Amino acid sequence: MFKDADQERAGYIRRFQAMKVTILVLLCLVVLASCAPGGAAVEFYVVLKPRDTTKLITAIKSTAAEEGMETAEGRTRFDSANTLRFVEGRGHGLKLWAQNTILTGNEDPKLCGAHHEPYPDPSQFNVFTVPRFLGSATELGERVFSKLHTRGFDVLRKPALCGAAVSHDRA
Repeated sequence: MFKDADQERAGYIRRFQAMKVTILVLLCLVVLASCAPGGAAVEFYVVLKPRDTTKLITAIKSTAAEEGMETAEGRTRFDSANTLRFVEGRGHGLKLWAQNTILTGNEDPKLCGAHHEPYPDPSQFNVFTVPRFLGSATELGERVFSKLHTRGFDVLRKPALCGAAVSHDRA
C-alpha cells in the first residue's frame, strides 16, 4: 500500500516538474519573440527649412513627452561639415526615432546641390516608430504624424528627392 502511494506521489512530482519546465520554455519564447527586432511600424518624412530643425526636434521631444516617453537628442558632424541630427523617444515598449534623411550624393545637383558622397539632408527628416516589446507602434506613429502636421510641419508619407527640391518646387 505504501509502495503504491509512493509511486503515485513520484508520478505527481514528475508531472509537476515537466509542467514547470514547459511553462518556463514558453515564457522564454514569448520574451524572445517580443524582443525580436522588426521593421518600422510607421515611417514618414518631414520637409523643412534647415533653420527650422531645432523647432522640429523640440516638437518631436514635446510629442514624445506627451506620450510618456523619455527622450535623448544627439548630433554627429561629418568630415564634410554636414551634421546629422537625431532624436529618440522610448517608453511603453515603443521607440520613436527621427533623423536627417541620408541621401546618396547622386541626386540632381540643380535641385539638391552637388555632393560627392552620402550626406544628411538638412531639409528632410525621416521619422519612424518601432515596437520594442508589446506596444502599438502604429498608433503612436499615426499620432506623431498628426501632431506634427497640426503644428504646421510639411509631413509626407514618401521621401522627397531632397528637402531642397520640395522648397524649390514651391517657390
